[in-house]
Amino acid sequence: MEQQVTKKRRKKKSKAYRQACIIVNLIFLVAMVVLVIVGLLHTFTKKRDYREKGISLYEAGNYTEAITYFDKALSCDQWFSDKLNVDIEFYLADSYIKIDDYKAANSIYRSIPEKYSDRYYNKAQLQYMVNLTDKLILFAEGDYPNSMDTLIQAVSDGYTELALYVALIYEKSEDYDNMKKYYDIYNASLGLNSYLALKYTEYYLDMKDYNTALGYARQGINLEDKEYVKELYYLEIVSSIRLTRFEEAYDLAVAYAKMYPGDTNAQDICSFLETRININEEPINDKFDLY
Repeated sequence: MEQQVTKKRRKKKSKAYRQACIIVNLIFLVAMVVLVIVGLLHTFTKKRDYREKGISLYEAGNYTEAITYFDKALSCDQWFSDKLNVDIEFYLADSYIKIDDYKAANSIYRSIPEKYSDRYYNKAQLQYMVNLTDKLILFAEGDYPNSMDTLIQAVSDGYTELALYVALIYEKSEDYDNMKKYYDIYNASLGLNSYLALKYTEYYLDMKDYNTALGYARQGINLEDKEYVKELYYLEIVSSIRLTRFEEAYDLAVAYAKMYPGDTNAQDICSFLETRININEEPINDKFDLY
């Protein structure tokens, strides 16, 4: 009798053991499936896709939109992506520099050592960018003396887009030769834009080289970049007047007045030029009765 009871107990224990093993195996299997799913979710994200889209927008000059995609890329929680994240952080910081938000760029550069191992970035290069954005903040605040040397060095180091900033500092100090030198550095490296065309036009008007001034005004007007086109149209008229091409200047002034009816100077220019192309030999007030 005892043997039968013992056998029954063994069978129950064996059955319970098998059930326990099945449950353990199921739990293990579920855990493994969950781990694989979590791993896949943290390994195959849209981080690289967002980064590539951001770079495409960055290279096209759409820096504000690029920032949106770089932020999306960094928000993707992907394992083993520190090296990629550092690359994205540098793109993000440079995008902020491009839109003149130097404090945001500086904050990003300073945060990198707190978040990533230095094996993922060049410490000297990172410190260089921290120092540069420190000085760009000073420049934006109008502290030109304390930012000038660093910006000049940055231009020499290949950051030629900063040549316009150096030119502005020289303009403020009325050093027009060096101002022109840095305009030329920017132009040789990055080409003419409407702002640079405007500054060249103003420079050559001051130098009384009216033909060259007129040429730059017209080059600027014909650029796709239209940010300073109104000012360039105005200086085109001024250059034509200085060259005593009054009929040409009058036609330009009439067109300008139609494009910018709110500009009170437009009608005054037209009125002045009418007196140049329709010269009235009879005095307006002949009080001495000479005619």
